[in-house]
Amino acid sequence: MSSLERGLYNVKIEMLVQIMNCLDCTADDLFCDVIKSGYKTKASRLSDLIAELPAKEQKRIFDVVETMVRNAK
Repeated sequence: MSSLERGLYNVKIEMLVQIMNCLDCTADDLFCDVIKSGYKTKASRLSDLIAELPAKEQKRIFDVVETMVRNAK
């Protein structure tokens, strides 16, 4: 894995599929930090996690995120 991460070894698609199966993850999970649309995957995953929380916690999280977005502008 270290050789893959450092770019010393190029992985074939078959090996990539095996890695994803071993890690029980998707290609989106693996590449969300390096592809341009990766933020959509993260946003979707976070949305799913937040939806599982009680309404009070959801509101608190959205308030914090809205404040951070306003400050970032």
